[in-house]
Amino acid sequence: MSTDSDRLFQGESTFPQYEEWFYRAREGIAGPYLKREDAALALGRFIRYCQQNRLTGGREMPAANPNASQAWRWLAAGLEQSVPAATWLLGVLFGRITGG
Repeated sequence: MSTDSDRLFQGESTFPQYEEWFYRAREGIAGPYLKREDAALALGRFIRYCQQNRLTGGREMPAANPNASQAWRWLAAGLEQSVPAATWLLGVLFGRITGG
């Protein structure tokens, strides 16, 4: 995975005064984040976590890898910590958080 700009994108915000940024990984789409920099930082953390735990997103994963679901749990925990509660709630209410 790379943190190239093609993995970061801005969604259409329900509230024009707020930006909504997302990142795309093989495991799905994560966001919204309030700033592009926040999305890039979260993506970088996710990449490092996957590399440290040899989670390859299916590229080299053995069929019975017990760590496969760890990436999803880590992603969910990161979203809880990285996204302010109000923005997260708005994202859920307006369908801005997707699973892939």
